[in-house]
Amino acid sequence: MPLRKSILPPISYDDKTPFQRGASKIEEESFGDPHKKLWEVLSLTLTKKWPISLLERTYIKENERTLDRKEKQIRDAVEKGDVTEARKLISQIPLDSSKALDGWRKALAEPKATIKGPASGSSLKLNIEWVKNNSDQYKGQWVALKDGKLLGHHLDRHKLLAELKCLNQLKGALLFKVKE
Repeated sequence: MPLRKSILPPISYDDKTPFQRGASKIEEESFGDPHKKLWEVLSLTLTKKWPISLLERTYIKENERTLDRKEKQIRDAVEKGDVTEARKLISQIPLDSSKALDGWRKALAEPKATIKGPASGSSLKLNIEWVKNNSDQYKGQWVALKDGKLLGHHLDRHKLLAELKCLNQLKGALLFKVKE
């Protein structure tokens, strides 16, 4: 990779601002990550309370435009349904480049599934067995089961829900309508 030419006038080391010293480093090394360099330069500038020059402002504005373009590319990829491309684009951008891009990074992160314990504790097998043996008696009705036991039944689902709620039996109940 070729070395980047300096656009700064020659200045003695003692007269250089932190930004100019950072630019000199860029000149000496092969050109690295511009976002990382920007944060190094800004942190030096802000901690030493150096005034920001026109050149520095131009550099910052250009980086902001680059990040805006990247964000637009990510948004376009997501809107097209190409999440893989959006993830690829966001992976090329350094962390903490901007709050908006960090939001995209979080939204596009691979989903993580975790198991925190048993489901509801109800036995689906017992409920299926009850349906096989007893569903003929309740055709066209809403039925509520838990652990293979009938909690209630009604033609109106809302009334059945209200009844179960009053009896404090709604949690873990399996509700379904038996076909006629």
